[in-house]
Amino acid sequence: MLAKTKEFGNFANVAIASGENGVRYMQSERVSTPASPPKEETNSDDNDEADSWIPETAYKVAHDFRAKCAANVSKSMMNTMLEDLNKIWRVREKKQIARIKGDANREV
Repeated sequence: MLAKTKEFGNFANVAIASGENGVRYMQSERVSTPASPPKEETNSDDNDEADSWIPETAYKVAHDFRAKCAANVSKSMMNTMLEDLNKIWRVREKKQIARIKGDANREV
């Protein structure tokens, strides 16, 4: 049902790609960091909603790390890092899919 709403339109695709571990929606409390990826590098034809769906496993790993090794890092800062990393990986995945599609089309 969520996939049919405007706010969560990308949910089904992200959930399917994430497998059985699921996904987590992070309503970002955007924290500006010097390490944030440049807009032009990560700004694709997707909307911002897709970048807020984080694989549940990645969320757990990041926050377990925060609890064990980086207690001084706030939850919102860790979520910002996760969202930035998610944007970078999504751009990489799109380029890889485009390359594979191109290879397949040339072969056909």
